[in-house]
Amino acid sequence: TTNGTAALLRAKEAALALVGSFANLTAVCEATAHDPRPVHIVCCGTRDEISMDDCLPAGAMVQRLTAAGRRLVSDDSARLALLAYLATTFQEGGLVAAMRASRGGRNLANIGLGNDVDFCSTLDTLPLVPRFDPEAGRVVRHDV
Repeated sequence: TTNGTAALLRAKEAALALVGSFANLTAVCEATAHDPRPVHIVCCGTRDEISMDDCLPAGAMVQRLTAAGRRLVSDDSARLALLAYLATTFQEGGLVAAMRASRGGRNLANIGLGNDVDFCSTLDTLPLVPRFDPEAGRVVRHDV
């Protein structure tokens, strides 16, 4: 996506820039579990605005990483993402319904790709960890 590309380019100076989602949640969290460096979770957004479909996976990552004992910068955006993710457990339809109601979910449904939202809302379907390689200017597989 154009927003994802912009986020990765902003992270080009990072020692390590991984790409995470619901699909690879556990793999990404495990890849950072024993790394002493700080973890920064960057959401791409949509047209320079916050988007729920980015916040929910970010909140899931905050939950998993803190449960594993990782110290995270506990700023308002991280807390809000965590609260949004936790709130989906009380919502009828859960995570899938929340993702379908998000801007990204609605955009995909409008072009006939609503089923993609369901797939993207499923946890841990991919055991891969993508990493941004700034020298190559592309995303490659991160070998843990």
